Amino acid sequence: EASSVMLGVKRYYPSFLRTIPSDKYQVEIMVLLLQRFGWVWISLVGSDGDYGQLGVQALEEQATQQGICIAFKDIIPFSAQPGNERMQSMMYHLDRARTTVVVVFSSRQLARVFFESVVLAKLTAKVWIASEDWAISRHISSLPRIWGIGTVLGVAIQQKLVPGLKEFEEAYVRAKKAAHRPCSRDSWCSSNQLCRECQAFTVQQMPTLGAFSMSSAYNAYRAVYAAAHGLHQLLGCASGACSRDRVYPWQ
Repeated sequence: EASSVMLGVKRYYPSFLRTIPSDKYQVEIMVLLLQRFGWVWISLVGSDGDYGQLGVQALEEQATQQGICIAFKDIIPFSAQPGNERMQSMMYHLDRARTTVVVVFSSRQLARVFFESVVLAKLTAKVWIASEDWAISRHISSLPRIWGIGTVLGVAIQQKLVPGLKEFEEAYVRAKKAAHRPCSRDSWCSSNQLCRECQAFTVQQMPTLGAFSMSSAYNAYRAVYAAAHGLHQLLGCASGACSRDRVYPWQ
């Protein structure tokens, strides 16, 4: 799920393989969105850490190049708590800036603290531009009274379904499960494919993942398959037997 632009610098991170879009693209999309609606006077808030700080930095650079003015800019610290003195000060200055549009480039954990403070400060009738990490997260949308803050427009990675996941779950709940007795050594039920959280599932009541959870699940699925296919090719497994050669991270 790491989308930081810095991780794409091979000189520093030779083993990092990106399987979701870099933040470079969501910054470009946000600037295009601001331009599309003619919003040229905005506030910019980010979260502590590389994700928020680098996002804010890139957004400020690109936005100002397009004639968009940043009236207020701040970072939500890791130590922030809803309504504490630091957040009260941020809400005060955000309100004083009198901008209708606020871009919040934040992790979902600190975005929650931020919006709890927004609700407490009764900041309403604004347009909030959401970064991908919190745009469709129920961690934010489930906040009490969040519906009263205004309009939220966000960037999200396209949702995809994990192929075979539903069929795997359905096949499992239909199978005769030996979970109530200990698994004998080397038996099928000692396999890591056994989903031990599936015990309460029935065919009629399958678990459902929300859009954000499914998006995250698909990212993990895609990352595992990218690594597996890479190793498959490196070790020449297509020939019918994998070699035992050493594999280096840069490969």
